[in-house]
Amino acid sequence: MEMGFANKSNGQLFDFAMQLNKNSFALTHVDALRVNPPQLQPNQPIAQATLLLGTTGPVQRMTPLNNLQVAVKTNTGVLFFDCLVPHHVLFTADGEMERDDFLQNWRSISDAHERLTQIESIAVPEDRIEDVLRANNIFTIAKRSVDGRSLWYTSLKYTNGIYVMIEVTVLMGARNGTVAVRTKTADVVDGVTQAFRVILASQ
Repeated sequence: MEMGFANKSNGQLFDFAMQLNKNSFALTHVDALRVNPPQLQPNQPIAQATLLLGTTGPVQRMTPLNNLQVAVKTNTGVLFFDCLVPHHVLFTADGEMERDDFLQNWRSISDAHERLTQIESIAVPEDRIEDVLRANNIFTIAKRSVDGRSLWYTSLKYTNGIYVMIEVTVLMGARNGTVAVRTKTADVVDGVTQAFRVILASQ
């Protein structure tokens, strides 16, 4: 977790510490908050800070699902705020499903529960889409081309064990396509769709 601190007070800020509340994905800190420099003078420009996170904390369902409640302590007191964790950073490296498992799970979810979304302004070249998705822990199970369209059947897994299956369709030679999402946990669909928008729009 990366952040920046700016001191708008009339005194020094030091003794930084951070605590995360229970959350949907068991996010917790595994090391102390590191602020550089560790003391901020009045009106000092932004100091960079990092906090190494793990997924071994307590779980509590949040609304929205990726909401994270944070407490920051300094010598002046405690500040509380909420932030939204980008969904794509919650995808794990072991989210690649076996082909038979993918087909079985895909067919077990009816077409009525599939969410289809248009994706515009795709910047990733077609021949790099599979690699770019894999770099973000989204794994291609199968790929085919039909009627001027390229299709990728992909899977991903969240840190809390939620599996998601996605069909990505891109019109050959175009910069638009669709993302069809199937999962038994409907709360993550919007986040998955937004993650694909961001990933496919990046070079």
